[in-house]
Amino acid sequence: MKPLAFWVRRFLLVAGAVTLLIIAGKLLRGYALEQVLSESFLWGLAAAAVFTGTGYVNARRGIACALCRATEPSSE
Repeated sequence: MKPLAFWVRRFLLVAGAVTLLIIAGKLLRGYALEQVLSESFLWGLAAAAVFTGTGYVNARRGIACALCRATEPSSE
C-alpha cells in the first residue's frame, strides 16, 4: 500500500491539472475569468476526489491499475 503522502500528492496534482483544464475551456468559450474561477475550482476538487478515491480503493483491494503503474515514481 502506498504511503499517505503519495495519495495527497496525487490528489493535489489531479486537482490542479483538472482545474486548469476547466478554466482554459471556459475561457475559450468566452466566459469572464471571475465567473470561471470558483466553479472550476470546485469541479477540479470533485474530479480529483473521485479519481484519487477510486485509485485508493482499488489499491486496497489489490486490483492492478495500468495508469497507477505509469504514474508512480520509479524506485530505481
